[in-house]
Amino acid sequence: MTAKKPLKPPLVDYIIECAHLLNLGQWTIKISPHPPESPDALATCQVTPGQQVAVIRLSQAIINADPDEQRSCILHELLHIHLWAVGEVAEHVFPALGTTAASVFELAHDLAVERVVDALSLVLAPFFPLPTK
Repeated sequence: MTAKKPLKPPLVDYIIECAHLLNLGQWTIKISPHPPESPDALATCQVTPGQQVAVIRLSQAIINADPDEQRSCILHELLHIHLWAVGEVAEHVFPALGTTAASVFELAHDLAVERVVDALSLVLAPFFPLPTK
């Protein structure tokens, strides 16, 4: 009896290829076998503080999506890695602001990061290959 190789999560090779093209080759990028915690999320990216490690979670919807949508979504999540440092700085500022100001600043920061990541992923997508099934 031969041992079966564990199945590789979908899009792993493509995610790693895009990570290298985005100059994230020094990062360890793991693909979780679990979907995002939010049922509304197509994918999520969680960076481990103090390490160059990120975990990407993919929903079944993005696994089944067309290649254009997969490319945009993967680029979006990988770009979060580059912008993570900005969020880390913001996290250090929050305690000095007080509860109300910190809440407002956190919301504004999160919205701004999402807008930047969305814009960059749209601009960069045509220069990246499409994933293959």
